[in-house]
Amino acid sequence: MINQINIRSQDPRAITVAGNRLYVVAFESGNQTQVSGCLPEDIDGDICTFNVEEQNVTGEGYDSDITRHPNIPDRDLYIFDTDTDEAIDTISTIGTLLYGVAATDSGKAFVAMTDARNHVNGRAGTGSPKHSLLELGNRAFLNQIGVIDCVSGACQKSTFELEPLPPQRPSPREAFATPFGITISDDESTLVVTAAGSNKLFTLDAETGEVLGQVDVGWIPRGVTLQSNGDGAPERAWIYNAIGNTVSIVDFTSPSDMTVVRTLELEDPTDPLVKLGRSMFNSAKAATSGTFACASCHPDGMSDQLMWNIEAPPCNRPGCTQFQLRSTMPIRGLRDTAPYHWDNVPGNPYKVSNGSSLDEQAEPTCDPEADGEFACIRDLVNGGLATSMCDPENCPIGPDGFAGALSEEERHAMSVFLLSVPNAQGRERPFDDRVTEQARAGFFQWNHNNGRMTCGNHSCHAMPLMTRIEQSGQFAVPSFRGITDRFLVTNNGRFGGMEHQLRYLPDGPDEKTFAVGGFKRGAGFFLESGYTEQGPWQMLLENAQQGTSGAFGRQVTLSVDSVADEQTLLVLDALEAVARGGAIMLKGEGAWADGTTISVNYNGVSYVDREGDAVALMRDELIAAASAGELILTLTGRMGQAHEPFDPQPLLWGDAARNGSWALVEHFGPNQPWGQRILRLPAVSEDQENLRVSFRANGGSWINVSGIQINANGVPVNTRLVRENNSVIGDENHIAYGQGWFTVDLDSRGLTNLELSFTLVSEAPVDVHVSDGMIGLSNIALGTANTTRVDFPTNAGYGGMLIKGRHIQPDSAIFVDGRRVDGSIVCALGGSLPNCDEEKIMITLDTIPPSANASCPCPGGEDQEGALPDDSMHLLQVQTLGGLMSNEFLIFH
Repeated sequence: MINQINIRSQDPRAITVAGNRLYVVAFESGNQTQVSGCLPEDIDGDICTFNVEEQNVTGEGYDSDITRHPNIPDRDLYIFDTDTDEAIDTISTIGTLLYGVAATDSGKAFVAMTDARNHVNGRAGTGSPKHSLLELGNRAFLNQIGVIDCVSGACQKSTFELEPLPPQRPSPREAFATPFGITISDDESTLVVTAAGSNKLFTLDAETGEVLGQVDVGWIPRGVTLQSNGDGAPERAWIYNAIGNTVSIVDFTSPSDMTVVRTLELEDPTDPLVKLGRSMFNSAKAATSGTFACASCHPDGMSDQLMWNIEAPPCNRPGCTQFQLRSTMPIRGLRDTAPYHWDNVPGNPYKVSNGSSLDEQAEPTCDPEADGEFACIRDLVNGGLATSMCDPENCPIGPDGFAGALSEEERHAMSVFLLSVPNAQGRERPFDDRVTEQARAGFFQWNHNNGRMTCGNHSCHAMPLMTRIEQSGQFAVPSFRGITDRFLVTNNGRFGGMEHQLRYLPDGPDEKTFAVGGFKRGAGFFLESGYTEQGPWQMLLENAQQGTSGAFGRQVTLSVDSVADEQTLLVLDALEAVARGGAIMLKGEGAWADGTTISVNYNGVSYVDREGDAVALMRDELIAAASAGELILTLTGRMGQAHEPFDPQPLLWGDAARNGSWALVEHFGPNQPWGQRILRLPAVSEDQENLRVSFRANGGSWINVSGIQINANGVPVNTRLVRENNSVIGDENHIAYGQGWFTVDLDSRGLTNLELSFTLVSEAPVDVHVSDGMIGLSNIALGTANTTRVDFPTNAGYGGMLIKGRHIQPDSAIFVDGRRVDGSIVCALGGSLPNCDEEKIMITLDTIPPSANASCPCPGGEDQEGALPDDSMHLLQVQTLGGLMSNEFLIFH
């Protein structure tokens, strides 16, 4: 590598060279839309309609729109001089999601793209009438080719519309959903483009944009390469049908007359049901207009980074009278996170509050015990196909009696696919699986922090999935997994999506926006908890959220040039070490100097011929042959076939019954009459010295508790009010007034028949918990909505560690600090793996883990703050043999 060129946009997607020009398009560049909040001095009633300083989780006190703000960066196409690497021009506001680019030597560029219409029905708050899905008309995106003409010097942009514009409705032949791959004939007259969502290859006149011809190819065509004839006209094209996993060969009689002459079937190990579901997710067949797919908003399982009005539950908070606006959520990592969406409405197997019921519990919408593991995700699929994917004026009934498109078979397949999509791996996870010092500090600060309040042990973003199932007003807590890939976060776009937040970022919105925006805005919380955002952010960059080793997909090539490089051997050392532990399978493919191919598997000692025909080779023999120029071999870290959807990622989290529980005593909703309450507290054990009662308001709302008294056998006992977060305590009157939560402590030794009396007033639901007197709240985000504080095991290597586990298979491997160790996993209360009673497991390590390196300063430099783990802390993981690894779980010795 001789140079790097900075691309000041999110996710550079496609690249091409023509003449002495380099063209790069950014994929998730946005379209300048935002929630219509701004600073008070900028409110104009149009682009800005409310004071963003008053924006909150619940949406209370303001109505909001989706508007276009001209100051928001929207850089789409970058043009560089290939001779000097200098930037020549940057073209903005071409489209929203840019998939492919082609260019000519004469100076024209063509971009295959879609343009989001999220602002068309964006006046959900101030519109008259207020907007809904009706204004969108089942046309979420326009399918287009962007044209940038730089022939005469200054670049001019225009657009080729591929379909009739709304309110006209394209016929199936007129629909070209998701233009993706694009190329141009040698005579620069004909564009050849794939419509990935419509399974088509089509041609356009490069001057006028007129559609000349089209032909059906395989499922979800994304790649295209073209061969022109001697006159420069299209002659033959090869189309890669990405999800069909085929290559279509198309011959041209003319640009308007094309024929598929052959289809090449590629080897594809994908489960047929998953493959069908993935096809439906990416196909415009799922929308009744045929112009966009589920993947249009969730490309690659991610997010389009936009706000939408999709008729989320109406806001019933004071001063909020609209369908709530919602940011697009990724579909990655949905397994075990039901209920779904920002509102907890679809796919809800629990009796908990949601965005429709607000503070009252709602009945479940699915029953996985009765209808199987895909019941809840199927509820989500059915709901989406009947609303945002369907004609709002006349949603037809599909082939099997469901509202919207797709058959029963296709809907089930999509449900299976959705639960098979993993999170992306932490992009900075070390390939030896030993996290950096700063990430290790982040695991400690986020989840433990010496008992102080943190994001990880304060009920919102705890292990194993960094989420919870409970609702806060009209806001369901999202998972923090994958947060480093998104710049627009939270339900109503409070972080990373508005002009006043972006004006200070010279590069505009990208995946770092939340690091400096959302995390910085939480600085008060972090500092009160004793640390900065640096450690947790590095933790998020390195954690095993995908369920694979950091060595998965890593490669090293042995050649005459590379083996002399010390870095090559260091990488090889790491890959072999991880492979010996079983976290990956190290496989190699290459060729000898005489052209004979070689394919080998590393067995922990030697490299064995995959076909069994040749003798095994030792590492030194491979290096010697490569050094002599006799061999080129590329080794790749691979994994087995035990993965989603039928072998889910194992999960580990704290066992509340052993690790210092907070038991939910009572839940009070604001629709109940306030007044004096008397609660009977759980019995305490004889040796328990402390008892703590916690009053916690959902969403950090203000509560007032007075007349607090605890009696034992009818006799008052001495208590102490403790301020935990933004609270005011009046000891003399036993009055507590606070935002968030506060507690009542007492010495519980020898006390029986405990009763708590108090008078409560609150503007939000309040949970009353009782604990063993330790500090910190957490939520396991699985099963029922229990709130627990996790005391991580401190007996690693000294006996069994009782924790909770899900999807833990028999003969699972145990890893500590990225290295495989000997030990055992059994069910603690009965049952057999993977179906343990109460999901309680006992993990026993045969030996004490060696001390981890806890030295600092960390990569954050002198600004690194907060509690740091000592050598006694370790990161525990388990792995399904030949499959996925669990999240990291903290243990101590």
